[in-house]
Amino acid sequence: MTRGKMGSRSRLPVSLYEGVNGVSVTLDEAKVYLRVDGEVDDEIITSCLEKARALCQAVSRLDDEAFTREENSAAIKIAVLYAVGYLYQNREGANHQELVKTLRALLMDVRREVF
Repeated sequence: MTRGKMGSRSRLPVSLYEGVNGVSVTLDEAKVYLRVDGEVDDEIITSCLEKARALCQAVSRLDDEAFTREENSAAIKIAVLYAVGYLYQNREGANHQELVKTLRALLMDVRREVF
């Protein structure tokens, strides 16, 4: 597998929401996690990143400010990457109940008890 041209993309930002909401998982990190080369699926992966971040925030029950503060924690980064992988691999028939259950377990340390 070669990753030679990963940094040369011009149409998508290297970091999703770069400078906004402090997202810690970049498109390049997601592609490495997914073991995806090339730029063919960049839009799909970007969409999965957006959904994964929103889903992790909802499951963690953190408001925007608290989620942004916690976003660089290992638990949230792992949860976002897991969700991206799940959504990408199961984009035709995802079991969202299964995904949410796993995210609850991954986010247990940062999850608020009550919204």
